[in-house]
Amino acid sequence: MTEYENYLNDLLKTYDKRIARIDKRATREKWDAEKTRDIIMPIKNERLLVYRIIVKDPELLEG
Repeated sequence: MTEYENYLNDLLKTYDKRIARIDKRATREKWDAEKTRDIIMPIKNERLLVYRIIVKDPELLEG
């Protein structure tokens, strides 16, 4: 694994932890679904972008 690939994998873990933390807070504070979605969706979109770079475009990691 390259250093960049390790960085991206750590970034995925960070996004997962952030989403889980927000979800727990939303449950605890009884947020409505729209508020929760508005907060979580941008994070999920960033996570999906990182995941696509790792899985679908591994040639970007070379070099």
